Amino acid sequence: MAFILLAAAVLKAISLWSSVTDESGLLGSPWLQMIVIEVEAGLAVGLLCGLRPHAVRVLAMVLFSAFLGLALSKAASGARSCACFGWLEVHPWLTVGLDAGVLLLLWRWRPAEDGSRIRPRALRVIVAGSLALLAIVPVVFATSQTLLAKAPLLETESVVDLGTIRQGQRREFTLRVRNPHNHAVTISHLDASCACLNGAGLARAFSAMEETTAQLTLDLSKEPAFAGELRIRLIARTHAEEMAMDTVVRVRVSRSGR
Repeated sequence: MAFILLAAAVLKAISLWSSVTDESGLLGSPWLQMIVIEVEAGLAVGLLCGLRPHAVRVLAMVLFSAFLGLALSKAASGARSCACFGWLEVHPWLTVGLDAGVLLLLWRWRPAEDGSRIRPRALRVIVAGSLALLAIVPVVFATSQTLLAKAPLLETESVVDLGTIRQGQRREFTLRVRNPHNHAVTISHLDASCACLNGAGLARAFSAMEETTAQLTLDLSKEPAFAGELRIRLIARTHAEEMAMDTVVRVRVSRSGR
């Protein structure tokens, strides 16, 4: 159980530090994801060290119950991944089975009364180091985000709302783009949090002070079973890896029968 929690925490942290993250669902906020990472890592340390086993068991049951509910909601909505393991795609129904199995094991687990299996001095060092690490990580994350958070080179709509469309449909739309600089800005590659968004029309050079529109396509046939709220983050970068654009496309996908 501890290794499952550690793996989930590490994979979430990798996704959090990457340039493209899934901003949909209950874990859309980076700071909420950071809290979940801290809780998972803390419980993993507690399980490995045998700290307050009865309290850790109860907390782990609460956490995996929440995970089970989240996985069930993702499975019911037809999502391709539960987003529980960061960038690693795991089908929600597999996560439902995993969470249910862990909950059953936690329910049957009866920890010993003596608590930790580690020598007291070593235990104090481990606990102090773990607490220091858990306290430092958010500070490092906030600092790195502040240092790296530069305004995109091109001006665009921060959020594009496409309204409601049905499952499997295709929608073309335009995005207003303005280059406020006295030099050209060339977009070399794009990253989208969903393969259903095609922004090939943006991969070009925008001349100095140019104001124009670019054609984008949302093709839900690549995610035919998905229904619900969808937020797709689109990031465009130059050859020098400078952020040229950062836009979120928002759409509500209704079931075909409605």
